Amino acid sequence: MMLNLLELKVDDASVVDQAGIVFHYEDRVFRAISSDYVDLYTTLLSSGELSELFSCGLVKTWIAKDIAIQGFDLVLEHEKIQFISTWREWTSGMAKDAALLYLNLSILLEKKGLKLKDTEPENIQFVNGRPMWIDFGSIVLNSNKPEFHFQGFQVNHLIPLWLISKGFNDLGFSIYLEASIERLKKMFLKKPLCYLPLKAYWSYRKEKSTHKKLINLENYVASLDMQISKGYWTDYPEHGNPDPKFENTFSKKALCVFEALKKTKGATLLDMAGNKGWFSLLAANMGFSVVCFDLDEVSIERLYQIVKKESFPVLPLKLDFLVPSHPYGYNLGKKSSFERLSSDVVLALAIIHHLVFKAFVRFDTFSSILSKYTKKYALVEFIPKEDQYVSQWNVERFPWYNLDNFIDSLSIYFNEIEVVDSDPHPRKLLICKKS
Repeated sequence: MMLNLLELKVDDASVVDQAGIVFHYEDRVFRAISSDYVDLYTTLLSSGELSELFSCGLVKTWIAKDIAIQGFDLVLEHEKIQFISTWREWTSGMAKDAALLYLNLSILLEKKGLKLKDTEPENIQFVNGRPMWIDFGSIVLNSNKPEFHFQGFQVNHLIPLWLISKGFNDLGFSIYLEASIERLKKMFLKKPLCYLPLKAYWSYRKEKSTHKKLINLENYVASLDMQISKGYWTDYPEHGNPDPKFENTFSKKALCVFEALKKTKGATLLDMAGNKGWFSLLAANMGFSVVCFDLDEVSIERLYQIVKKESFPVLPLKLDFLVPSHPYGYNLGKKSSFERLSSDVVLALAIIHHLVFKAFVRFDTFSSILSKYTKKYALVEFIPKEDQYVSQWNVERFPWYNLDNFIDSLSIYFNEIEVVDSDPHPRKLLICKKS
């Protein structure tokens, strides 16, 4: 089928890529390849040279046989990723694994006379607990010096990870700037900062072999201990829920949510303020592709390690319900968390009472945010003032906090709302549906 690129949904960030242009068509992801790269990519994909790289974490890619683009001799198709994240939403462990993926790919490419021309962490996504390099167009021949973009890797990965390992978590993540490498070099690569981290810098510089340089960097990054300070919600109990695979051992609340989920229809699920992600794992076992976010990094990091070990279809992210990620980048091509993470089903369990009584959030604010993430269904837990824990709080300050007002607020965005008993009594679970 011959298509006109001007009529397609083009990825905003790819318009500056000399290798080609990424576009979307019929829920598939393609890349129209520029003439200078046609021979390279055709040879690589036809020869099977990249099978080892695909296993390592390069996005699965093949030559599109049924799609052609006017003005381009080659179109590639990429594996579609369900949920797109940004580095701002990663845990420290995810950031470290992203850097290791980049180095592992660089080592394999160097053996084949190839390299990656870009170092940006935005080119990495996570699928089933594994980092994946999605910028296929960054693969180029290793014909020019330098053979490895050390300065780019230093700014985009090394310095942030080194700072995080020293306990400066917020500072480390703040250095992941969306700026040109030239600006970053001016900011961070002047003496004495150009030598940071010192051990990695000299270990890299002393070697003449590119392969040994990369091995040294890999060993250094692997040795970093990502320090994460406990947050307010780190030790929040999860009701002693057992293995989410065994229904006969579920708690009463887990059974309530389980039965409610069976009433919904959809392929994707977002678990908001999911803590350590027990209900996310439950949903994954039920066949959903899941995103779980929470503002407590320790809890999300624990979930990430489980997902990584078991290859669960869950994307753990560090994100605050009240502070969604905003769009940024070329032409605001990196979309907000509302657009990237919206799902067929949304879970909002054990959150509304904390938002109201601790953060002074009103029902209308909560319902508006919930709706922006929800495509079809939202399962929302309501904890009334009579709850054994909430009753000990200063509930008199919020006379409007009751189930009827909560339902009225949700009704602005949801056409059907069913109320069922949750656990412990008198908690309720609201099954909200959009038409």
